[in-house]
Amino acid sequence: MPIYEYFCETCQGEFEARQSFFDNSVPPCPTCNGVGQVHKKFSPPAIVFKGSGFYVTDSRGKNSAASPNRKAAGEGESPAAPAAASNGASASAAAPAPAASAKD
Repeated sequence: MPIYEYFCETCQGEFEARQSFFDNSVPPCPTCNGVGQVHKKFSPPAIVFKGSGFYVTDSRGKNSAASPNRKAAGEGESPAAPAAASNGASASAAAPAPAASAKD
């Protein structure tokens, strides 16, 4: 269950209460014993990013530092590789197909 922060207008006190998501009741102020008006405070979540960088330490794999260099090298080789692969693939793909149909 989440912990919500509340503010009491009467005593200017702040307190926390653990409540369900579906609980609409506002808890009484522990300092005023329920006399004051209590309002829910809204604050950003406490997220801490530690280390050399969020993307390096949390989102990428172990060998991610070398991956941008590999992509850059792979991009330079890619125009020659598909041309050779398409020529070899079409010739090799055409040869086994008739051999397979001849066996049937």
